[in-house]
Amino acid sequence: MSKWPNIWRIQMNDNNFTGSLPPSIGNISSLQYLDLGSNNLEGTIPDSVVNCRRLISLILDTNPRLTGPVPRDIGNLRKLTTIVIYETQLNGTIPESIGNCSTLQYLVLSTNNLTGSIPPTVGQCLTLNFASNSLSGDIPPEIGNFTKLRVLQFGGNKFRSELKVDFSRVTSSTLILSIFNNLFTGDIKFVGFVASLHKDRIIDTYTTILSNLSL
Repeated sequence: MSKWPNIWRIQMNDNNFTGSLPPSIGNISSLQYLDLGSNNLEGTIPDSVVNCRRLISLILDTNPRLTGPVPRDIGNLRKLTTIVIYETQLNGTIPESIGNCSTLQYLVLSTNNLTGSIPPTVGQCLTLNFASNSLSGDIPPEIGNFTKLRVLQFGGNKFRSELKVDFSRVTSSTLILSIFNNLFTGDIKFVGFVASLHKDRIIDTYTTILSNLSL
């Protein structure tokens, strides 16, 4: 890959590629789109991918043998708008540096083996999907600052504390909120969730233990 310095798009999804993503991917300084979803890649995401400073979209979903952590310095990719890595064996924690991706709009890390907590800042996302991992801790109230948020999914984890998020600043016409299969206890307060009748608000709390739900 080091021989392809001027390539800006690699789209090889929906094939049967095997092997690992080579560290030399970081030598493609012009790379903007990387889509290797729905293959049989194994190994880890090389740390060198953070050298692709022009990268806008990183898609590695449905590679069931892909393992290891999200690169610690992924926040160096300041132009990222899309991270889609689901249905893999990705493990470890979500790096705090992801908060440096200020243009991030779509963050999908569902159906992995991630642990730890959700960082308080993750761009200005339209979609946040952390479902079906082993995440715990608190849901950061800063999520309520994502004014264009449309989808928020963190069902199938180990969150257990009280949940209080102010959605009154969210202006999108549709907001889907899914918190099924967690261990929440106490009060859940979603201020502004039903802000006006012309906005669609969908909430899924299936198999979540609640003592009080306030919208």
